[in-house]
Amino acid sequence: MIEAEYAKAIYDLAVEEHKEEKFVSCFETIIESLKDNDFQKVLTSPFIQSTEKKKIIEKIFSELEKTFVDFLYVLIDNHRFDRIDDIYDEYNRLLLEQRDIIKIEVHSAVPLNSMHMVHLIESLKEKYKDKKIELENIVDPTLIGGIQIISGGESLDISLKNSLNKLKEAL
Repeated sequence: MIEAEYAKAIYDLAVEEHKEEKFVSCFETIIESLKDNDFQKVLTSPFIQSTEKKKIIEKIFSELEKTFVDFLYVLIDNHRFDRIDDIYDEYNRLLLEQRDIIKIEVHSAVPLNSMHMVHLIESLKEKYKDKKIELENIVDPTLIGGIQIISGGESLDISLKNSLNKLKEAL
């Protein structure tokens, strides 16, 4: 996965410059600006010269860290600007890993209360002994009941929807 290589490169530079959090802000600024679909099309278009794209980046994002802007130029030169969301996700994964934090998504049909969240954290501590656990509750009414736990490519689906789908397949 090429995104991992780019994320590792920018992460290593961030660590070297002691600017890990600043680079998170830089990523967020860029990604927020790309919500404007026309702007995203300009930066990813094969019909616009890299030099023109760099001029646009320089004008609009002059307040960003210079190293980060140089990284954006590399993405432009290598036609990888369209992968910035995935690079950012991988960058965050590296940042959390370095800090011994594991981020876990808990999908549920209704918002979980704090007691349920605490119980889940205690249960998950057995599996992730040396990690700090960050839970994010994502409400998904299609689950009907139960939960899905997703972490680092692993998934545990104990939702009513999944049980019904398995029953349907068995019939």
